[in-house]
Amino acid sequence: MQELVNYLLQLGQLSRQEIDLVIPTVIFRPLRNGDYFSPAGVTANEAAFVLNGILRLGTTSATGQQTTDYFVAENDVVIDLEGTPYQAPPSEYIQAVMKTDLAIFPAAGLKSLSAAIPGWDKVFNDIIARTLLAKAGRITPAVAEDATTRYRNFLENHSTIAARIPLSHLASYLGITQQSLSRIRKQLAKRHFPPYGR
Repeated sequence: MQELVNYLLQLGQLSRQEIDLVIPTVIFRPLRNGDYFSPAGVTANEAAFVLNGILRLGTTSATGQQTTDYFVAENDVVIDLEGTPYQAPPSEYIQAVMKTDLAIFPAAGLKSLSAAIPGWDKVFNDIIARTLLAKAGRITPAVAEDATTRYRNFLENHSTIAARIPLSHLASYLGITQQSLSRIRKQLAKRHFPPYGR
């Protein structure tokens, strides 16, 4: 819970008294590995702060094939609210890749905060903007880079989560097969580059 309080304080727009009004509207929800926060075709109509764990966000093709576009870990936010700029397309899903604990802002709670806190709408719009900006920075890496470079860049930029992501999801994010990723990891291990991923 303190992580959420710290996140809200860092926004610099809410007083501690206003944050005390926010916390009671939050719902805590644990997800098991494989559970969906938002399955493809369904709008969760909620925002969530990740207390611990990792979510993957991606799309599902017409044939049911899933791809991984990016990951969200501790102290970050995912938003799937109808009527916001982030409203997920019908093919997008949000799924836990390990045991994950979320602090949920349900739509009803957001509405009550809008009435109770004069500046809440601006605060939440800023959270949406931050989430969209973070999403743009995490989206699947450019295929112009070779697979080894994409993998090494991921390790350098996401070292805190790299070792906790299943190889199948990491390979999907990198746009390569799991066999290719295993081969790259073995090659890099010989060069003393840490082969993160599980």
